[in-house]
Amino acid sequence: MMAAKKNLRSVLRSSRLMAVFLLVFCSTCISVQARAETWPRQTIMLSEVWAQRSKALLDQGQRYEAIEAALKGIPEAADDEDISVSFAKAHLALYFAYRSFDTHLPTELFEGDSELGYYVAPDRTRALTTSYENDGVLRLDLWDLTQSNKMPIRLDYPVLNIHRAHVFIVISNDSKWAAVSVPDGTVRVYDLRDGQLAATLAVTRQPPDGEPLMPFQLGFSPDSKLLTATATVAPLQSALVTRMWAVGDFTEVLSDKVAGPGPNKPGSVQFIDDTTICRRHPDDAYGTRTLRFETLSVDGRKQVIDLTGVIGVWDSLFSHACSPDLKWFALSGYDGRHRYVLINAETREVVHEFSRGGWSVDAFNVDSSQLAVHGEQGRWTFQFFDLATLEWLPDHPHAPQSFSMTLPYAYSERTTRQPTGDFHLYSAYGGHLLWESIPTGTALAQAALETLPSDTRNVVDAERLR
Repeated sequence: MMAAKKNLRSVLRSSRLMAVFLLVFCSTCISVQARAETWPRQTIMLSEVWAQRSKALLDQGQRYEAIEAALKGIPEAADDEDISVSFAKAHLALYFAYRSFDTHLPTELFEGDSELGYYVAPDRTRALTTSYENDGVLRLDLWDLTQSNKMPIRLDYPVLNIHRAHVFIVISNDSKWAAVSVPDGTVRVYDLRDGQLAATLAVTRQPPDGEPLMPFQLGFSPDSKLLTATATVAPLQSALVTRMWAVGDFTEVLSDKVAGPGPNKPGSVQFIDDTTICRRHPDDAYGTRTLRFETLSVDGRKQVIDLTGVIGVWDSLFSHACSPDLKWFALSGYDGRHRYVLINAETREVVHEFSRGGWSVDAFNVDSSQLAVHGEQGRWTFQFFDLATLEWLPDHPHAPQSFSMTLPYAYSERTTRQPTGDFHLYSAYGGHLLWESIPTGTALAQAALETLPSDTRNVVDAERLR
């Protein structure tokens, strides 16, 4: 009898708990439904039309116009819950447009063939293009991407009478400076506000026979206060030189010249923090059995990481990326076939081999927890590899599921859709753009609105849904 009473009380208690749960659940459903019904169906449908319009504009490289269209589909009075429930499509379109580096450029304005290099600043307000005129002379142009009628400024770049001279370009994280290699052994630094030449920096001498040097490696520090360059010294002097300059007055703060891997074999270089670079050890010639890396700080301190024997003998090393904590090294090279591996420097073992090899533009994030891998599953796209689990992340960090990180594209009537020519775009920026954390909801709408000129903002405000 007592047991029966206890069972009855238990059933009643469970029934009451279930009733409370259903009441809360149904209240939530009613609340969401009521929230959605606070905006007329016609308004929501118009918002979706603006979202489609935004996507179409972005597919044509009209980034600012795409931002305008998406904003018009989100009422100013909408709060975060409204956006997530009623205006989700316009919000997603705004996110894509805000984060995009794609821009329409009327490059048909000047002569040249279809080869176009496109280099965009982190704040997306400026871009550089390289092209070649009919006589083979390199043309370097600066574009203001905020202008509706874009007209480029031609930058002062030397005419070297070298057909198809290749250049290397990097842009500082603060979007104020661009550094461009010149095949005569110098680096030209431009002020991106007006395109004026800020400095011409000597890295090494041009070979006596007048042959152009291969484009040596350049990099700005994450805080944009240092610029570095690494190059091979002229032939017959098998040596490597690395220099650093203070950004602003461009005084040289470091010069390191040592025996190197041989003529015309520039070493890769990257900043792993604001004062330290990681490079292939200058004494390790390509094709040898040694595999060492070296860190070099602005105060001259050096550290060697010896990975000899971890990957056997590779004929050449195409590229490398060092994690800031120097625990991980991503290497691409050739040993009869293209290889691309991830090495744990602490255990001295290959922990993962990626499916594709060849040239790499990969980068580690600032806390050495993830590796961004370019082109693993699709050309010009990035995937993210978790270093704790050694597994692929299913989605882009800090972004909606449908968002995919891609290299920038330049659109024009002449080239239609041209990907960036800067294969080191993100790694040169210290990788921070790959993990850029973009606000969402009303914060995204406000941030996007502030990117527009004041007169455009007024138009958007006047035409936004009510």
